[in-house]
Amino acid sequence: MICKMCNTENTDGTRFCQSCGQPLYEADNTNYSDAVQNNQPYYPPTPQYQQSNQNNRPTESYPMSVGSWIGVFFLSLIPIANIILLFVWAFGGTSKVSLKTYARAQLILSLIAVLIVAIIAIIIVAVGASASSYYYY
Repeated sequence: MICKMCNTENTDGTRFCQSCGQPLYEADNTNYSDAVQNNQPYYPPTPQYQQSNQNNRPTESYPMSVGSWIGVFFLSLIPIANIILLFVWAFGGTSKVSLKTYARAQLILSLIAVLIVAIIAIIIVAVGASASSYYYY
């Protein structure tokens, strides 16, 4: 598209001239050409932007309320139910992305803690076995 102000050739789909910055409009040439002929600045019509509608968001993206998080923490205090609920929240059909992410993070941290405890237990057993065999002879 060629700019009518400076005759610079611009790529198709460009809204403003890359050289002088004037808007490149094909649809509203009458007002633009009148402004250029009268040596006046051209003010294009203000574009109408669509307002984002909160109701069109999927329910998964809504944040959890404080009351919901308090309920999650109280349910996590129940010894066996917390592990079951973490698996249900992490891999089940929960509609909250934040709860799913929290449950997966808790399961990963729990797995890391179990592995660290297992490694420490193996080290303690190995040290105990070597100490007892040392004193046995």
